[in-house]
Amino acid sequence: MSPIVYSRDKPFFRPWATAIGKLVLNFGSLEYETLEWLVQMLEAPERVSKFAGLTFVQRTDVVKRLIGDRAFAGTWKAASLQRWEEGKQIATIRNRLVHNPLVFGWSGNAEEGAPDYMDVPNVREALELAEPRPAPITLVSIGKATDRAASLVEELARLRKEWCALRDADLARDEE
Repeated sequence: MSPIVYSRDKPFFRPWATAIGKLVLNFGSLEYETLEWLVQMLEAPERVSKFAGLTFVQRTDVVKRLIGDRAFAGTWKAASLQRWEEGKQIATIRNRLVHNPLVFGWSGNAEEGAPDYMDVPNVREALELAEPRPAPITLVSIGKATDRAASLVEELARLRKEWCALRDADLARDEE
């Protein structure tokens, strides 16, 4: 095994930093969407600040409970729950990248040129000697997670607006 070499600002860092940055930025939109869903779905929207300090996964679990309690249609409910589960999967990738050391590697024996993958040892799991370790991360896998996060935000916003329209129509009927 090669010794660990600490480096700063290597030329090959740029595409990795760009890819990780794009994922973080797009994931931020998912984070914000949890708050939008809470504002719309809570009986008392002014209580949304109570949830701001929760992690993404915790807020997602609250949103999923609200979906279960307040869905107007089964197909909408299933689609919404599935999209939020996908968001949690992206959160796993994002958290792995931003909360652990990043170690670059080469798939061949020669450690020359730019590395072709990045390993992200999970510090907590490493201390617990957990198995199996997740696969190394590639630029392609980061790009796919980024693209999915971006489209997921659009899908979730559309689903939220559908729910709001049904809620508002229901409220208008009640007022008549």
